[in-house]
Amino acid sequence: MSKNRKRPKKSKFLLRKSRHFSETFRKDQVEKIIAGEITVLQISRLYKVSTQSVYRWLAKYSKQHPKGVIQVIQMESEEKINEKLRAHIVKLEQIVGQQQVELEYHKQLKKVRDEELTVDQKKNLGTKPSKQ
Repeated sequence: MSKNRKRPKKSKFLLRKSRHFSETFRKDQVEKIIAGEITVLQISRLYKVSTQSVYRWLAKYSKQHPKGVIQVIQMESEEKINEKLRAHIVKLEQIVGQQQVELEYHKQLKKVRDEELTVDQKKNLGTKPSKQ
């Protein structure tokens, strides 16, 4: 082989061959997603198709996954934890409410006491008690 032979240049940008998935194939994959047999990511990796395309299939062929709706998936244990946390928040709010009522009661009690005794208790706090 001679050194003068030139190799063909490889393109920096390799174009991917265009593929087309049949409508029945797409519908089957959507049914599998709905049934919980496979995830969008698994389909994407298995058939080398973008997740965006799979979500488009879902929007087109599924009544349960209309376009523009966000679906939140969480495990049962997470749901139970969230319920417990909500219940704890309600309990804490009740405690804070009770403390606020007690605080207002003590403020009003102090105000009535000061009016009846005509003595400002704040001024007398720094004095030493008298010896009897």
